[in-house]
Amino acid sequence: MTVKQLVQWVESGSVDAAIVWRADALQSGRVETVELPADINQIERIPMCLMNTPAHPQEAAKFWSYLLEQAPIVFARHGFHSIQP
Repeated sequence: MTVKQLVQWVESGSVDAAIVWRADALQSGRVETVELPADINQIERIPMCLMNTPAHPQEAAKFWSYLLEQAPIVFARHGFHSIQP
């Protein structure tokens, strides 16, 4: 099963509750969210990485710049928190 499936089960009333990613719950728009206390909630971080020797260095540099500028905006729109470098 996936997180999206869990959200669908909550939406349909098949289950009373599920622990899912905040972003998935917010994207649903049909479920109520309850934040877990920070002392028991581990926040996953997914790093962005740039290869030291990319096959296409100019394109990689352009994409990296785009990510640094636009990724926080795009991720926030979908319910994710981003951490600035």
